[in-house]
Amino acid sequence: NHYDMPVYGLDESLWESSRELRRLGGIVDLETLRRFMPRYVAGLDQPGDWSERHLDLFNGAGVVSGDVAGHLRKSIGLVESLDGLNSGQPWYDGWHGEIAEAELGRLREALLGYS
Repeated sequence: NHYDMPVYGLDESLWESSRELRRLGGIVDLETLRRFMPRYVAGLDQPGDWSERHLDLFNGAGVVSGDVAGHLRKSIGLVESLDGLNSGQPWYDGWHGEIAEAELGRLREALLGYS
């Protein structure tokens, strides 16, 4: 959708659509980067529709339900896909995989609350 905002990593949506690899990068304050990096899955952006990430939304006519569980499932799939893509890159080392596994654990735990 051309609105992805990952800090750094590969463009997973481009890979899925065309099998082309392209690096993405954002601009952040150095201190923000230092705090962010130990938990950041390279290439991760928020998958899915913004409205999915909310329990209830006003759509202009009434309140509708979001799909938090669907968003969490998409997030799990995205992290798995990114870790697979990233693992083939020369900059990938063990801590990238550890970060991805930790994030997958948090996402799966959160999903249990919606199942």
